[in-house]
Amino acid sequence: MVKFDVGCSFQMYQADIGRTLVIGEPTGELAETYHALLAGQQAAIAALRPGIRPSEIFDIAVETVRAAGLLKYQRHHVGHGTGLEVYDMPVLQPASSFSEFGGAGANDQPLEEGMVFCVETPYYVLGAFGMIVEDTVIVTSGGARYLTDLPRDLI
Repeated sequence: MVKFDVGCSFQMYQADIGRTLVIGEPTGELAETYHALLAGQQAAIAALRPGIRPSEIFDIAVETVRAAGLLKYQRHHVGHGTGLEVYDMPVLQPASSFSEFGGAGANDQPLEEGMVFCVETPYYVLGAFGMIVEDTVIVTSGGARYLTDLPRDLI
């Protein structure tokens, strides 16, 4: 298994992408885990729009991953703003959360058109494997538009 989480910058603006690759055929556990993570990430991106709060996106992602079979999935965030810094506010985290990026509280303000996010649902099993699916998207009046376009399948 190969997990990569890389970024780049263009004219001082940042982007981030993460994917998971398997050499050979993935086991049932790996395939099921990845599909749950992908379902959560895709549900979060589908919900991005002006007016929704970061904490709502967090809840959608985590609940979807759990509903897709990864019942004990936990995260302190499922994405972050990006721009001149790779990690920028707001963070897609619970409203009452405090993370290395700061507390949500005042940062749980409704999203606005033009905000750019890296949306991710990483998962790690210590001593066994780690997986990620992450994309950079921009919030538009009609939802989210991808700025990354690599395939999202478990390769």
